[in-house]
Amino acid sequence: MNKLMRVPFGIPVSVIMGIYNEPLEWIKQSIDSILNQTFVDFEFIIVNDNPLRNDNYILLNKYQQIDKRIVVVENESNIGLTESLNKALLLAKGKYIARMDADDISINKRIENQKRYLEENNYDLIGGISQMIDENGKSIYSIKKVPTNMDKIKKALRYNQIISHPTWFGKKEV
Repeated sequence: MNKLMRVPFGIPVSVIMGIYNEPLEWIKQSIDSILNQTFVDFEFIIVNDNPLRNDNYILLNKYQQIDKRIVVVENESNIGLTESLNKALLLAKGKYIARMDADDISINKRIENQKRYLEENNYDLIGGISQMIDENGKSIYSIKKVPTNMDKIKKALRYNQIISHPTWFGKKEV
């Protein structure tokens, strides 16, 4: 795992993630994919929304001891993903927020590339393409293009999301 290398003037990026009842191996892969990013100056806020699941608690505390960038939040009861992420947003110190899901894996240059692209283009929020994999890591299909035309966006929203949640990266102020 990468060693913590924070700049003294604040945290540029806060990665937020909620966990509930995902298989532990998936949670580990998700966490590791963030901890092994080429961009290392971030905090990683993970909210455990299943306080009755002791192995979540044990796993998160183990990771927190290994890497000080991890901030663990334990909900007293299940409040759902949206409220858990809102809790993480309130705690986030980063100028930028990167969204992550406990059953997803990020490529190791994700944060570096997204931060650079957002800043170079003066955007508020970006997302990206994604590749869907099965439980064994085998590719099922890829989302290689997202709509950019407003009519196509409206049409796509009737059926599904436009941008995969774990590709969201944006300014916290937004």
